[in-house]
Amino acid sequence: MIARLLLLAGLVALIAALVQWRVVDREPASEEAPPTRPGYYLTGVDLEEFGADGKLRIGLQSISANEDTQSGVVRLSDVAVDYHAPAGQLWHLTADEARVPPGGRVVDFEGDVRLAGRALIHFSEATAEAEKQLKAFMFERVYRSEPVMEPVRRSEALVGELFDRYLVSADMPPRWAAAARAARSDAARARVIADFVAGMTDPYAEAEHARLFDGTGALG
Repeated sequence: MIARLLLLAGLVALIAALVQWRVVDREPASEEAPPTRPGYYLTGVDLEEFGADGKLRIGLQSISANEDTQSGVVRLSDVAVDYHAPAGQLWHLTADEARVPPGGRVVDFEGDVRLAGRALIHFSEATAEAEKQLKAFMFERVYRSEPVMEPVRRSEALVGELFDRYLVSADMPPRWAAAARAARSDAARARVIADFVAGMTDPYAEAEHARLFDGTGALG
């Protein structure tokens, strides 16, 4: 059974977290193209999107996510999606598999697809209201608090500075530097650098920033 479901814009953004971390579009294949980037494989995928009020809107869980680099399709296995409608209704969708074509605007659910519009097990009204208030409090005072967001902004700035420096100098390990210099366009060069930066651990990114700049790029 195959069910094609056009999800709301929020789910589009959620799926885009899996497939749109790439900063540029794919370059047409050529005989002298740089080495093909390997696809990624994720396990234990658990993504959430919150509304402006701090309440959970969409949650997606999947046992695994596997990208096919040839087609750009991302395949999910054992998928569950919860959509919290503005009116308060919870929609729960499960499927054996799902596929996300390039761009992430459409999701195909395959195999034993089920959609339920009511919760079989839920909190009492009083407990549900208390939970909503707790989540709103935690979102404001913890998840988006200044002690949490300050290092996030600092890490974003550090990654941006590394990307810009590599784009100009290609001062990277030999294999990556060669691929960047062999790129046939600015977009292809940016893609190589983005893949390199995406694979960094925090300590390695800090060490690279210290090497290329003034040593003040600690994330902690």
